[in-house]
Amino acid sequence: MSLGKIKYFIVVVMLISNIKLAKAIYIERVCLDKNNDITIIWSKPLPPCDAFIHYRIYGRENSSSAFLLLKEIADYNITQHVEVNAGATSNEWDYYIEYKYNCGGEKKETSKIVGVDKESPKIIQIDSLSVVNGFATIGWTKSGSTDTKGYIVYYVDGNDQNIQIGYLNSRDSTFFIDSLTGDSKSKTEQYRIVAIDSCDNFSSISFGHKSVFLNANQDSCKREISLSWSHYSAWGEAFRRYEVLLSKEGGTYKVVSSLPGNALNFVLTGLENETNYSIIIRARNINKSLTASSNARNLKTNFVESPSYVYLSNVNVVDDKIVIDWTTEASNDIMEFKIYKGEFSRAASLYKTIAYNSNTESYVDDNVDVNKTVYNYQVAVIDLCGTEVAKSNTAKNIVLLKDDNDDGSILSWNRYTGWNAGLEKQLLYVEVDEEWSVEAELGKVVSNFASGLRVQEMKGYEKCFYIEDHENDGNMYGFKETSKSNIVCLTGALLAFWPNTFTPSSGYLANEIFAPKGMLINLSESEMTIYSRWGEEIFYSKGIENGWDGTINGNIAPVGTYYYHAILMGKNGEHEKFTSTIQLLR
Repeated sequence: MSLGKIKYFIVVVMLISNIKLAKAIYIERVCLDKNNDITIIWSKPLPPCDAFIHYRIYGRENSSSAFLLLKEIADYNITQHVEVNAGATSNEWDYYIEYKYNCGGEKKETSKIVGVDKESPKIIQIDSLSVVNGFATIGWTKSGSTDTKGYIVYYVDGNDQNIQIGYLNSRDSTFFIDSLTGDSKSKTEQYRIVAIDSCDNFSSISFGHKSVFLNANQDSCKREISLSWSHYSAWGEAFRRYEVLLSKEGGTYKVVSSLPGNALNFVLTGLENETNYSIIIRARNINKSLTASSNARNLKTNFVESPSYVYLSNVNVVDDKIVIDWTTEASNDIMEFKIYKGEFSRAASLYKTIAYNSNTESYVDDNVDVNKTVYNYQVAVIDLCGTEVAKSNTAKNIVLLKDDNDDGSILSWNRYTGWNAGLEKQLLYVEVDEEWSVEAELGKVVSNFASGLRVQEMKGYEKCFYIEDHENDGNMYGFKETSKSNIVCLTGALLAFWPNTFTPSSGYLANEIFAPKGMLINLSESEMTIYSRWGEEIFYSKGIENGWDGTINGNIAPVGTYYYHAILMGKNGEHEKFTSTIQLLR
């Protein structure tokens, strides 16, 4: 391009840029309000020069009427006019606007004819209703009508009445959060919506959308959470699925199950105890990829922690009773223990039920014959759900027996059974001078012992024994126990000594009462009769612990000779008779 042409092009561009292009006038809308006033609103025209003269507004009641000049406006900046009560005569009014300007002479422009806007916006529908942070969040797709000023959101109460709770003044608004009216955390809520245009024409009201309300109940015994929820009323079963979302300890929600569109319940299992969970049900429109979430249910699991074991650590003979001891896994969820008992080889059956407390890991059984019967015991743990969750090993008491014969007494017994680590050794204890000591250490397979004592040679003499079994090392529960048998005594015949005189009033205590002295005498089972020298019975007693005090019917007996007849019972169960005289002195 030559320099001359370039200069010409620049000049032309500059001239064009200084020319103000005209903008036509047009009516934006004609609105009829509830007071029957009609408002005409127009766009501000742009004349090619700054010589605005006026606007003129023309109107007719209907298409068969002539247009009349209604108003002349000389202010360029005014862009609307109200025809007061015009709607009372007709809602078919048509209008156009004329404006004049002087730009090298008077010129005028006119708008198109526009009638009263009676067209409502297109109906819109809520497409999702979720509960977010406890508040209902209503979502929709923006109206397809270009003349949409905004939306009104309604809460539907229990009487199916629509209560306005929100207004959004933008066509592009697509959600609303109800933070004041509803209670989506405790019940199902329903909402509706309408669109409004620039003339405040309302669309038809939408169908009601109901939120999903979720209930959750924890079963501590089954270690599960049962869920139930209300139907999401939109979309239809063919296009709907339900998803169960689970969050643990405030973490990310994860889908743990996907359910058909007619499902209304689900059971969560495999949960950890003492753990905070949050649960949401999410409806999903599988056709349009829309979702709607329920209220969140927050629970901390509190499952029954049942003991996994119970161990019967010992069965021990104490005096004429049996004491059983056990241990179990530490738990606050124990309701009771059940004790099972059987005799000899018979299977154990339920014997006692003991309520649980922190010290209940022992039981004293006094309904036993420790000298004859071998009892087998088991202990079961019952948890707070009433379920027998663990049963112990079987353990038996030791019964020590004796067999007296001409060759000496034989001791025999059953070995203790039930220890986790098994039997290590057996000790035979003997009592000498009221002190117990080990008579013999026996192998773990031994079950008899020859005492070498002949009872018939043990007059006035008694020797007692018991067996003590010891557990081996290595008990998985940390025990190393012992178990004692009953006590067996080898008892000879009684040995009695009788005084030939006594002095009841002497003050010498050792000789104030007439009674036998000796060893192995069972005085409570013995009897004694005193006779005068003429054969008259003056004293009798069954049980002679107190003897004769030298009185006759409460009166002091005279000095003289008396006769006694006694039957003494020995501790070995045999008796002897004694008859002789006694001299009473004062």
